[in-house]
Amino acid sequence: MQSSRILSFLSNKEKLIAEARRFTGSNFRRILRDGHARRRPRPCGLTVHVALNCPFACTYCYIEDMGFKFQQPIKYPLSSLETVYAIALNPYFIPGKMGTFLAIGSISEPFHPAIYENTLSLIRLINEKLGNPIQFSTKMYLNEGVIIKLSEQMKDRSISPLITIVTLKYHDKLEPRTPPPEKRFETIEKLSERGFKPTLFLRPIIPGIIEEEIDDLLEKAYEHGAYSIVVGSLRVSNKIIDRLMNAGIDVTSIIERINKPLKASEQFTIETSKEKKLIREKAEKLGLIYLQSACCANALSAGVPCYSLCFTSKICTKCPNNCPSKLPKADEESVQEVIRFLTFKLVDVEVKGFDIYVYGHFSKKKRSQVKVVLSTIFRRRVYFA
Repeated sequence: MQSSRILSFLSNKEKLIAEARRFTGSNFRRILRDGHARRRPRPCGLTVHVALNCPFACTYCYIEDMGFKFQQPIKYPLSSLETVYAIALNPYFIPGKMGTFLAIGSISEPFHPAIYENTLSLIRLINEKLGNPIQFSTKMYLNEGVIIKLSEQMKDRSISPLITIVTLKYHDKLEPRTPPPEKRFETIEKLSERGFKPTLFLRPIIPGIIEEEIDDLLEKAYEHGAYSIVVGSLRVSNKIIDRLMNAGIDVTSIIERINKPLKASEQFTIETSKEKKLIREKAEKLGLIYLQSACCANALSAGVPCYSLCFTSKICTKCPNNCPSKLPKADEESVQEVIRFLTFKLVDVEVKGFDIYVYGHFSKKKRSQVKVVLSTIFRRRVYFA
């Protein structure tokens, strides 16, 4: 049974790759060169792009430091179907509900009026061809029509919506081009009514602002049907600090936490453990599920173990998902089978609790692939000896 489950993961991937070759023809090489087909997943999963650039130009946003622009979004060069095939070609990617998490919305607004149809198309095709847990983050107001289309595509409630709201009082200064927070609370409410588990995405936490707003923000989110809350720290660069100051934001509490000079576009993560502790206490008192990571919200929504293995670390908040109770079986034979499929090598392995030990030598690239694929399929940490 375990062997057939593993073979199913791998054979489904092979079928998708064969399909991509058949249907993309001369475009296959272009798809193969795309970032979706090559990059290693982040802790939240594989980031999926529907557009480049973002017109919202939020004061705290870091995409300019990554080389993108605050301007009208440009549709991603690949079509939705080509993007799905590129994902399938990724050597780190595993399809299926217990496969790689997919995260939409990291460098642009996926539900911007010029883009949302592409996003809906992409989500539909991911569900049809891949079946992986999907998560999106948005600051848009999602109307009833969009939410109905999303609910029609939802399988086993495996679409995790993150609704970003970081301020109420300073919205005009920090997010002047976005829909107001009130409209985003409405989005949370509509998603909840349709059976989703919407998450308040409180990222970034902005020291000096969040302390005076947290009670109102959490209460409104809870009243409108938020299921959980994910928090995240502020990342700053010299450019971001200048923008905050020019917008009239008091950055004293931010600057005092920067312990080194920042180079050009270097980003620095602001320490916010004190604020996170306060937010957790208040959120749990209200009845919101507090999560430290976006991947946890995706896991909770899909009912599968966390992709980034948070449950093996101190950041686990012991949420109702109870990841350890949902771990797939992992035995030496099954682990060896996956390694043999990827490398054509038979090596010794050990499985101990949440850990897998691999005794073998591989190239740096192949070692990276083996580590990610084993971690995805078995939801264990992988070590090479």
